[in-house]
Amino acid sequence: MTGYYRSDTKTGGTIDARKVTHNEALYLFGVRLDSLIDEVKPDLLLVEDYSYSANTRSTTTLGEIRGVFAYVAVGKGIEFVTVPVQTWKARTIGK
Repeated sequence: MTGYYRSDTKTGGTIDARKVTHNEALYLFGVRLDSLIDEVKPDLLLVEDYSYSANTRSTTTLGEIRGVFAYVAVGKGIEFVTVPVQTWKARTIGK
């Protein structure tokens, strides 16, 4: 499961991919990101920096998701900036 946050509406959502294969989940993430970009038409996207874990599978999955994010953003001509995890949390959920 992965999530997204829209600063313009202060809303967000999740993409629940627990019932599909790993590759299908990456595809669904890309499709949803593509449609959000078409809907919102942002000038800039922010992506949370990696949160490293002892679990190498989690770290690998984060890298794959980031790759899909970069592919879609660059393909749409949208610049994106990496934001440190703690900054992201403070700005979006107040922690």
